[in-house]
Amino acid sequence: MENFFAQCPRGLSGVLATELVTCGAVDMVATEAGVAFKGDLLVAYRANLHSRVASRVLWRVAAFPYVNEHEIYDTALLLPWPSWFDIRKRGDPPQHAAGHA
Repeated sequence: MENFFAQCPRGLSGVLATELVTCGAVDMVATEAGVAFKGDLLVAYRANLHSRVASRVLWRVAAFPYVNEHEIYDTALLLPWPSWFDIRKRGDPPQHAAGHA
């Protein structure tokens, strides 16, 4: 199970939490401007697609202590980025999505 945070305008986290339940989110913790939740990537995809309140859904890929920005950078280099983003794939839309039949 992955950790996510959905951001929303201040005061709307209750509405957002209700939306996230319908997407399959669990272990939700509402804050002033968003909701932390758990789920698999499908839950995050559903939240991104169906939420009318969330401005974005962030995926927490790591949590670690740090003292300065250099430690953040050094730790980020150790994360398994290639397992999340395949550099052999391009972001081109399918031909039918680009208006070609």
